[in-house]
Amino acid sequence: MLNLTYLQALTAMENLLSKVGVSHWRDSIRMDIQRWNDFKDAKSHLNSYGGMGSFNDVLICEENGHQVTRIQQPWVNTLFDWLKNLCYQLAKDPRHELSLEAIIDETGPSDPCIAAFWSPNEAETKRRQAEHRQKTNNKISGERCLQCGYGEVSAASIDWYLSKEIIPKMLMAEQNLTTAIEKILKVDVPNIQTWRNEISAKLIKSGVAIHLKGRDLRPCPKCGSRDTAVYRWSPTKDGQGYEPSDDNLALRKK
Repeated sequence: MLNLTYLQALTAMENLLSKVGVSHWRDSIRMDIQRWNDFKDAKSHLNSYGGMGSFNDVLICEENGHQVTRIQQPWVNTLFDWLKNLCYQLAKDPRHELSLEAIIDETGPSDPCIAAFWSPNEAETKRRQAEHRQKTNNKISGERCLQCGYGEVSAASIDWYLSKEIIPKMLMAEQNLTTAIEKILKVDVPNIQTWRNEISAKLIKSGVAIHLKGRDLRPCPKCGSRDTAVYRWSPTKDGQGYEPSDDNLALRKK
């Protein structure tokens, strides 16, 4: 069992942000580390999570000038979400250690970004987190034509989905945040291609196409309609396929 301190979580976050070139927030985390060392103050870090332009709004990607590839992007951002979660949880009571396992168990293995829904009001925080879980847990996102029903997900969407399942397990298995960060930055994930192939096969079996690069599904490649929408699929109860989740727009009646 790996017990973490607030300082260890901040140091891991500073390490990741340095490696991927998120310089503004890296400097902010360095200031949080300094404030903790000098004054034992964690309030400034908690304040990073509220409002527009906050820590919650950071997306690590090539388009934002960060030092990541498209293949790394899902894995790095999910790791970033988990480190935000660890920093947030420990900042609430920074003089005490928490076990990584306890934090993952409390949050849920595929829901690391509860920190993004922080509010000074605890009840409001919990409401936002519950709403987020209902929308996102255990779902693959893609696009679907609302006229003919053609659905498609990208290879990157599959990696986003896998990263949410695999990264918390890697963090617990490594028991060392520095080592875990290095492996995840390299996408050094055991059996990753087997996982990708398995999920792709289940999606295709369920009538969902795979597009390697991803694209705007407008117009629909099957019927030509521009009536398309973001769509989500959840695993079937038997685990052998995927089905539309219950939070999607309805297909048009013919």
